[in-house]
Amino acid sequence: MELRIKPHKVYKPLFEGLSGQLETPRIVVVPAPRHSYKSTHFAATAIGHYLAFPNNDVIIAVDADTNAGEGVLAEIKSYIVGKGLPTDGTWVINRADRLWCKSQTNCIRVYAVQNNRKDDINETKGNKTINSASLIIFDETQKIWSKEHLIQAISTFGRQVRKGYSTIIIGGNKERGYHHWFNKFVEEIKDDPEYIVINPTYLIAPAWVNQMMWKIINTLKANDPQEYEYVYLGNTKAIASNVVFPQFKREKHWLARKDCPSNKFEDLIIGIDHATANDALAATPVALLDSGKMLTLERFYDSPKQSGGIKAPSEQAYLFRDYLLYLDKKYGLVGSKINICLSIDCAASGFIAQIRLLKDTDRKNYELWNLVTIHEFTNKDKERNLGIIRDAFRNDLLIILKDDDNHQFHMRIGNAPIVIDQLITELESQVYNENRLLDKKVKNDCTDALEYSMVPLLIDCYHIYFPNQKYRYNEKTGFIEEY
Repeated sequence: MELRIKPHKVYKPLFEGLSGQLETPRIVVVPAPRHSYKSTHFAATAIGHYLAFPNNDVIIAVDADTNAGEGVLAEIKSYIVGKGLPTDGTWVINRADRLWCKSQTNCIRVYAVQNNRKDDINETKGNKTINSASLIIFDETQKIWSKEHLIQAISTFGRQVRKGYSTIIIGGNKERGYHHWFNKFVEEIKDDPEYIVINPTYLIAPAWVNQMMWKIINTLKANDPQEYEYVYLGNTKAIASNVVFPQFKREKHWLARKDCPSNKFEDLIIGIDHATANDALAATPVALLDSGKMLTLERFYDSPKQSGGIKAPSEQAYLFRDYLLYLDKKYGLVGSKINICLSIDCAASGFIAQIRLLKDTDRKNYELWNLVTIHEFTNKDKERNLGIIRDAFRNDLLIILKDDDNHQFHMRIGNAPIVIDQLITELESQVYNENRLLDKKVKNDCTDALEYSMVPLLIDCYHIYFPNQKYRYNEKTGFIEEY
């Protein structure tokens, strides 16, 4: 059975494994916008590898089982029909997850890389093909829940590739949220020599675009150029209007200690977002520097999913007490007599009561508690509060501290793993939905805690005098101004 494939030159890295001469598995990333001929070339390379290496399987990984038989396998079978290959029962789709030719012993097999539990990254563990693989394709990768799910799946299937002619393809469409994990993943690896990143658009082969599509594309280009750039050119920055904190820039606002303007401070306000059954207990401390700027210190983050379930308010209070002792040991809060203001979500009545009890009864640490004032945060004009944080980033007044090794600063709770800085992840992930409300699917525990720190500091709603404060939020103008 002969198949002649003539791919566009942009897509040639997908087919180099057909030579059988690759020294190591080749990883090709294809973040393709609409009408870029991705599906056609994926189908072509899948059939090409399947026919060229009859003793090896082709693996196609998708986000869920529902996108298997009626999705990618149907596209491949359509490609077979279009190329005029025998279709009179020769090619079989079975159980909605396998496609094969009766004359060969290998198959094209579709696997789901995740289940309906977002925190379970182990769905692919134990999956194994009968034959080693000549090709692995991750299709619609942006639909996978996280980078961790993708890496786990690559680890599972990467062990099954055959030396000499194996290629791993990671394909998908960039998402609207500029800080979506897949968009960030592409940015992270674009200069990594271990990866080949290709960026096809409809412009690579204008002759392939039919008259109707030209009309649709040009109409969108004329009437909504930003949407056109996203849909057909893959430019996610063109539609960043739904991003909550576009002013936050890692290179300007997430700095190592040695790059911070000053570490001297006399005042510390700690915003605390209380945990529920599904949320984390998060604390974001903001120190007022002698320069008048604000520095976010080491964060506290206790996720029920990571630490084994929701804790009682008394347990949470003692954990937070340990966190205060940690900050005292690191920054000498007691020795320097640092003013400490706790700004706690007013809904956390049980937690607040336990913190007040500790302040009154923990005589061993009375010197630390004597520096602490406790306030309930009730000023929840959400859009106004988010605007204050955006304004602080815009004026470069707020700096988030990271350590010199780029490691997580969160205090470890039990055996909970420490991953990417949760505050940074949330700042970059927060988006508005179509109703211009915060997307509830995106975690916001640390950003809420940052809100509870920043708002009291800049509008002085607790009537606390911070002697070094040089900036304040102006209710009339809506900007942070020096005063």
